Amino acid sequence: MLPNDVQVMLVNPGSGGLTGVRPGYPTWPEQAASLLQACFPGEDGYPTPEKARAEVDDLRENATCLIIAVDAAGVVALVAGLEAYRGRVWELHPLAVRADRRGRGIGSRLVSLLEEEAIRAGVGTMILGTDDTEERTSIGGRSILPGALDNLRRLHDVQDTHLRFT
Repeated sequence: MLPNDVQVMLVNPGSGGLTGVRPGYPTWPEQAASLLQACFPGEDGYPTPEKARAEVDDLRENATCLIIAVDAAGVVALVAGLEAYRGRVWELHPLAVRADRRGRGIGSRLVSLLEEEAIRAGVGTMILGTDDTEERTSIGGRSILPGALDNLRRLHDVQDTHLRFT
């Protein structure tokens, strides 16, 4: 369930059009780029506005599914599914939620909506890659091999990153 003031829209890849967006909302791509830069500021992410905007433009053109959430202040969150293995698999990339709206279920709801779209498209598997280049978890800065599953079972936060491990 989303907060009442949040509206979710499916972006039609290739056209950049939105379903259900209110008129006069042409700035969503810039806001989405700012969100990506805020959520992933490091060199492995989107350290400049240009890199973040290039990622948004690429998602608009190439993502099989791109979903954004907006509130009165603008883009709250986004998630995308990228086709792999001739359409039988989607990669979830990226997922970003504005800092002031985290912990309210918005990211979880967008992932659920992405899963629903994947099911409608006949996708049987979704993959997710993660990394910790800033060493904010117990596996940051080191290999998880050997014993990857055991290392992942012991994964924990080492900074106040609000990560949830389930």
